Amino acid sequence: MIIKIHRGTREIGGSCVEIAHGKDRIVIDMGLPLIGDDGCGKADISKKIGTLPEIEGLYSSDESKKRVSALFVSHAHLDHYGLIHHADRRVPVFLGRATRELIEISCAMSGGSVAPDAWAPLDDRKPLEAGCFRVTPFLVDHSAMDAYAFLVEAGDRKVFYSGDFRAHGRKGRLMKGIIEDDIQDIDALILEGTNIASRRKAKSETDIEDELARFFKRKKDGIVLVSASSQNLDRLVSIYKAARKAGKTLVIDPYTAFILDAMAKYGRFPDFSGAYGGLKVFFPTFITGKLVDLGCWPKIVNFSKFKITKEELTERRNGIVMMVKSSMKPNLRGLKALEGGSLVWSMWDGYLKEESSRRFLEFLGRQGMDLGTPAGLKVIHTSGHADLETLKNFAASLAPKTIIPIHTMNPEKYGDIFKTSRMLEDGEEYEV
Repeated sequence: MIIKIHRGTREIGGSCVEIAHGKDRIVIDMGLPLIGDDGCGKADISKKIGTLPEIEGLYSSDESKKRVSALFVSHAHLDHYGLIHHADRRVPVFLGRATRELIEISCAMSGGSVAPDAWAPLDDRKPLEAGCFRVTPFLVDHSAMDAYAFLVEAGDRKVFYSGDFRAHGRKGRLMKGIIEDDIQDIDALILEGTNIASRRKAKSETDIEDELARFFKRKKDGIVLVSASSQNLDRLVSIYKAARKAGKTLVIDPYTAFILDAMAKYGRFPDFSGAYGGLKVFFPTFITGKLVDLGCWPKIVNFSKFKITKEELTERRNGIVMMVKSSMKPNLRGLKALEGGSLVWSMWDGYLKEESSRRFLEFLGRQGMDLGTPAGLKVIHTSGHADLETLKNFAASLAPKTIIPIHTMNPEKYGDIFKTSRMLEDGEEYEV
C-alpha cells in the first residue's frame, strides 16, 4: 500500500491523501487551503498556484483510464471538502448523511454546488468496498458534526486516517470506543497534529458552557452578542444551555435556525418544536432574503412564530444573548440595544486578526458597545482538535508501526514525541 499526502504535511487545512494498492486508488479528503499567501485567512484559489492536487483519474478533464475508485470526505469543514466540486462527478463520493446536508446548505448559501452524481452514506463501523480497498469509517468527536476517521485495508496492510478529532467535546466518548475496539496490526497511523506543539490541556465543551454561563450572569446591564459558527453544533448547544442557566433568551438568525432544524433528526439540539423555551429568531435582511431565494419560505414562516423585533431587543436587552454575523451590519446599525453591550468571541482567536473581523469589531464599537475591556470583549472557546495528551493516548492505544504527521504546522514535533514517526513532504510516496 502506498500513501501520498498531496497537502497537509506542513499546514493546517487543504488536507488530501491518496492511497494506492495495485491498480486501485482512493482519495481521502480534498480540502481548500486555509492559509492564504499573506499567512492569514483563506487562500485565494484563483491566485494560488498548485491548489488542486495532481491525482491521476480524479478530474473529468483527465482522460486517463486509471480512474480513482472513490473519494471519502471525513467531515463538513472547507479544509477537508472545499475542492471536491473539481472532482469528476462520476467518481463515487462517500460521506456522512449529516455531513452531506451541511455541505449542501453551505454551498447553497454561497451560490456553489458540490453534489456528486454518485454518492453513498457512511455509517459508523460499517465497512465499505472501493476497488480492492475495505474502508471502515469510525465516528469521532470534532467541532464538525458527523466527522469520521477511516481504517483502510488492502492486501495484508492497514492504514488508519485519524481525520480531525478530539476527546473533550460533547461526543468525547466516541474516542474511548475506538480505543476499546482494540484494532490490531496497524501499519501506519496518519495522525492530525493541529495542537501537537501546545502543552495546554484543552477545555471541555462543558467547561465552555460553564464559562459562558458565568459571563452571561455577570452581564446585568446590556445585551451580550456572541460570534460563533452556526455549524458548530456542540457550541450552539453550549451557548443555549448557558443562556438558560443565566435566565436569558437566546436570539439566533434564520440561517442558524435552519441549521438547527435540519440537524434535529440527527441528534438532540434546540429546535422549533416548542419543546425548547428561551429561543427567538431575529430576521436580518440579507440572510432572510437569501433563504427565501433558495425556496425556504415555509421554514421562514415557521421560524416567524419565534420572531423578535428590534424594539423588543432594545426593551429586553438586559436579558438577551444574541448570535451575530458581520452580514447583519445593516440591521444592527443604529440599534439602541447594542449600547453598553458586550461581545463573546467563541471561535479561534486567529480569526480576530482578519481584516473582516477587525472591521466588524470597529463597527460594533461605533454602535456604542464597550469592546475595550475584558468585560466588553471576551474570548471563550476551545479547540475542535485533540490536545497533546489525547494525541499521545490515541497513538499509544492503536500502537501503529509508523505515525505520519498531517494537518499540522509542526511535523518535526512528532519525532520528539513518538518513537515511530515518519515525516513526509507533500507529494512524497511512502510504502507500508
